[in-house]
Amino acid sequence: MRNLIKDIMYGARTDAATVPLRMVLYALSIVYGIIMRVRNKLYDARILKSCDIPCHVISIGNILVGGTGKTPVTIMTAKMLKNTGLN
Repeated sequence: MRNLIKDIMYGARTDAATVPLRMVLYALSIVYGIIMRVRNKLYDARILKSCDIPCHVISIGNILVGGTGKTPVTIMTAKMLKNTGLN
């Protein structure tokens, strides 16, 4: 199922058998987009509060899609930071 969803996402499968799943995924993407827009507006209006944390954060990649090389980049980044004396 995971490979089928990836194939649909990347356009590798466009046959008629995938139409129902594509429709469901499309509907879910619309709902997700609406929720994210509302969430962002609530942060912009300061209804939802963000908070500071007492450390630096490095964000590497998109958590929704696998196989893009995040793990090797994360390992390399951690080693580089460790070699400069940072934890």
